[in-house]
Amino acid sequence: KWQTAMAGGFAALGARFLAGSVEQLLKADLQTPKLRAVSSTMAAATRMFPTGAICCTCYVNLLSLASTDGDLDSVRPAVRLGCSATAAMAASASTQLLDAGRTHLSAARVALRTIASPQMLCGIGGPILKSVLCRPMGLGLPAFLPFVPVTAIEMCAIDVVKKASTDAGCAPGPGLLLFSGAVAGAVSQTLAFPLGAACRLASVKQLTSGEASGIRALGTAVAARGPGALFNGISLAYARSMPAVGLNSLVRVGLVSNFISCC
Repeated sequence: KWQTAMAGGFAALGARFLAGSVEQLLKADLQTPKLRAVSSTMAAATRMFPTGAICCTCYVNLLSLASTDGDLDSVRPAVRLGCSATAAMAASASTQLLDAGRTHLSAARVALRTIASPQMLCGIGGPILKSVLCRPMGLGLPAFLPFVPVTAIEMCAIDVVKKASTDAGCAPGPGLLLFSGAVAGAVSQTLAFPLGAACRLASVKQLTSGEASGIRALGTAVAARGPGALFNGISLAYARSMPAVGLNSLVRVGLVSNFISCC
């Protein structure tokens, strides 16, 4: 439905803008002009609108299919996590495919203007798909993979914390949605931040040592720096993620719950 798309889109836009603003504030980058910083943050936030719209719509529809009694809150956490992961993967793959298509649009225009051969026209689609699925990340993982576990954990944790709180007697409202989002942001970073750090460490080690295997490069890097290297900078991730996910929860879950109650 368009209502869930708008809820997810505006929630993702607001959360991304807030996260970017907090990150710039904590880094205290005084060399970047404020207007340019705000403009770049807003541009990045705008690109998240279609991702959030697709993700929210897929998530609500998958929960509706998984629910046996029509109550979305009754879906088990494990099933809910699978629904959120599927929705996040579909949204990320779709939007990154569009971004890659824009990158290769100039090549397509040249091919059409010069009445290129069918082989050349078909060859344009290869780099687009490859840039989405096979962009290097240090461990040879798909480019959209970091987005999937973080978003899946956040969406699932928001609903689980909200349901547990209401079952414990807490009154539903904006405060509960903000709290659920903040907890979800902390949980997602605790679980997913080491994955991103592992990818970065493996990538740096591969570049410096020429190691072909990403797993072996990661093991060497962790052995040299210690397991704590996987958590360096997690405090900044907490400070950026918790308020942003809280806002996402307030906007997305609040609007979706309102739309469902009105239907």
